[in-house]
Amino acid sequence: MKLEPRIGGHFFEPWSDGVLEHRTTGTITEIDPPHLLAMTWKDEEWEFETALTVTIVGQSGGALISLQHRGWEGAPVEERAPLISDHRGGWSRHLKNLAACAESMTDRG
Repeated sequence: MKLEPRIGGHFFEPWSDGVLEHRTTGTITEIDPPHLLAMTWKDEEWEFETALTVTIVGQSGGALISLQHRGWEGAPVEERAPLISDHRGGWSRHLKNLAACAESMTDRG
């Protein structure tokens, strides 16, 4: 994955669904480290673009990470529900992995 952490910077992530290779790209639209990252989000085969916003708010003993992925109305109607479901599941896995990583780092002191 590549991320240029500045307004107008590019995001690029190659990934595989186990069968095919894919590429997701985006452009950073807003950034306020370490609290906010907003960008466009588009898989190479899509003819539409979505928007992703990640916010991090410190809380006692940790942080709350919020992720919003919007803009699905640009997707073809017949593909919209499966795309939303697939991305919801993917983001859930990624956030759980991030939480586990953070907890393991805390456990090490």
